[in-house]
Amino acid sequence: VRLESLTGTGILGNGTNNPIVTEAATIAAVTDSAVSGDINILEQTAVTVGTVAAFTVNSVAVDGTTSSASTTALSGLATTAGSTGGIVLGTVAGTVTVNQAVSAGGTGNILLQAGGSGSSISDTVAITDATGSVSLIANTNVTFTSSGNVTTGTSGTTGGTIQVTATNGLVSQGAANYLQTDGANIIVTAATSDTLGILDARLNSDRTGSTLTNQSTWGNVAVTATSGTITNAATRVASATNIFGNGVRLESSTGIGVLGSGTNNPVVTEAATIAAVTDSATSGDINVLEQTAVTVGTVGVFSANQVGLNGLTSPASTTSLSGLTTTSGSTGSIVLSTVAGTIMVNSAVSAGGAGNILLQAGGSGSNISDTATITDATGSITLTANTNVTFSSSGNVTTGTSGTTGGTIQVTATNGLVSQGATNFLQTDGSNIIVAASTNVTLGILDAELNSDRTGSTLTNQATWGNVAVMATNGTITNAQARVAAATNIFGNNVRLESLTGTGILGNGTNNPIVTEAAT
Repeated sequence: VRLESLTGTGILGNGTNNPIVTEAATIAAVTDSAVSGDINILEQTAVTVGTVAAFTVNSVAVDGTTSSASTTALSGLATTAGSTGGIVLGTVAGTVTVNQAVSAGGTGNILLQAGGSGSSISDTVAITDATGSVSLIANTNVTFTSSGNVTTGTSGTTGGTIQVTATNGLVSQGAANYLQTDGANIIVTAATSDTLGILDARLNSDRTGSTLTNQSTWGNVAVTATSGTITNAATRVASATNIFGNGVRLESSTGIGVLGSGTNNPVVTEAATIAAVTDSATSGDINVLEQTAVTVGTVGVFSANQVGLNGLTSPASTTSLSGLTTTSGSTGSIVLSTVAGTIMVNSAVSAGGAGNILLQAGGSGSNISDTATITDATGSITLTANTNVTFSSSGNVTTGTSGTTGGTIQVTATNGLVSQGATNFLQTDGSNIIVAASTNVTLGILDAELNSDRTGSTLTNQATWGNVAVMATNGTITNAQARVAAATNIFGNNVRLESLTGTGILGNGTNNPIVTEAAT
């Protein structure tokens, strides 16, 4: 079926929309006006957006003879540059296969909607919108392969949002496939799993210049896999960025990225703020590799424009999400690392079961700054920074919160210092703690007591408390309390202290000890 008009094929609009209804194997449509011209088609079953080649009918002359009257070939679905025309292609019950370009040339929106049980959208070519919003909604799966990329904001004017929804199935991109806006939000939601290529909500100007200049005004990105995983389409160990956004919100049932010897593969981000959660009480790792600096914080509510069958939009909103969390009882671990950038922990990091936690700030000058709780029910926690690791405000680290003996804590400042406030603590349930700095260590509280002895303020089981080691390779170990300190810095069975230039301070008017509760 080949449809061409000047100013509209079908009607779109609130209370006026009325489609052209088709039963076609392949469809192509265009509106030619640079002012207006919607396309509104409802297909009864499956359809391919493709090329309708030139074909003929017999034109009967007045003498009863015939000659050929031919069409020209037409491909894809298109409204003309500058037009207000939107494009809506829906199916009653059938898959939409996009084999030729879908392009809205002006302010119109695009909706492709595959209705009916088992119906999917399969995109192999470009879907572009100059300034409007794009929604792809399928009853089952939405897949992108070959040149199946979606772009809005191609006109040089800030464009609309992108929404992709697989109501009862998966969303899948190839490693090089992208969804791209000009600083507008992207929301991808799957009932099962999401396999990510590239979700890019940068401003075009920053994208062109490969800069972070305006990151605070980039779009936000949300990816949800309601009963499955969010994984990287690139082969392990992936390094190319999956998600560019200001705030990045990730939620899955059973995993974000992959962890495991020989299988680990992160979701790679370029985000200012990140929040992630896995919802399963059984399993669900979080493995994120951030390219530069990132804040573990709150990604507030934001929305994408959901394009309706009338071509108009309504908001499809996320919920607010904070920190990095695996669910109580889950085996899920949390790994957040940076290629080259500081990690700011402003919202809680919590592993709810047997999983471990690693925060690792890579690259010269990169730090970890913790102002919120980091907790693990039974697993171990490692914080490693290229330069400094600092704890302030509510920046406390605890493992063994579940009532079952937990793991250990390791804090390493490879080329810098470790610093706690006087009341900040690292706390285990009878397991070891090691703190190592290249320069100085300033101690709050390192507490390797058993929870039972801590609760009762007893030494009953001190022989089975964890051991504590503190090393300041090229500096001093000092007490964060004002002199002369009285509160205990270190609770342990065996306590090992090593520095280059001093452990505690001695001197008239300056003396301040490290205060311990140790057997040895």
